[in-house]
Amino acid sequence: MQRAREHLRQAARRAVAAQLAAADELERFADLHDAAARAHEVAGADFVDDLLLIAHVHVAEMHRSAARAKRALARECRDQAQQCSWEL
Repeated sequence: MQRAREHLRQAARRAVAAQLAAADELERFADLHDAAARAHEVAGADFVDDLLLIAHVHVAEMHRSAARAKRALARECRDQAQQCSWEL
């Protein structure tokens, strides 16, 4: 029985580590989306054509939205990891 509990604790520790790694990866993707949004804002500023400017603005907003979503998922992963680690 003691051995089974230790295996369960080890599995829980690995799960916590995996959730924290996933959160870090999501944060990196969010940073990439932020960079892409900035690039589209800069690129849009170079266009005189309103249609291309609007397209870049919309793409930049989509990247910002994706970054927010990734950060929200990262927070969820960290919260779950913290809750799981408290139960250890």
